[in-house]
Amino acid sequence: MFPKPIKRPKKRPEQDREYTRLKRDYLRKHTICDVCGTARATQVHHTRRRGPYYLKVDTWMPVCLHCHAEIEAHPAWAKEQGYLVDKRENDLGDISNPKSEAEDKAD
Repeated sequence: MFPKPIKRPKKRPEQDREYTRLKRDYLRKHTICDVCGTARATQVHHTRRRGPYYLKVDTWMPVCLHCHAEIEAHPAWAKEQGYLVDKRENDLGDISNPKSEAEDKAD
């Protein structure tokens, strides 16, 4: 007997269709896992999580199932290796302080 497929909420059906297309094309071009360098890449790891970066291919990383599980299970290690970017970092890699940015805009 096969396991039941995971049901995901359809909050963004148009984006999900685009994601499926982009992911397929991405994995055709990036066939080897970036972590171990030997296994076939079968998944996309989002280095900046999904959120606003969901469809931004330049934040993706091709990974095999095993390495993806290691990244998710060991976030501190993954950050050290550059596989995860701190949520507080902006696109330039700087840690921004939202409070001081808001204060600057008020001035």
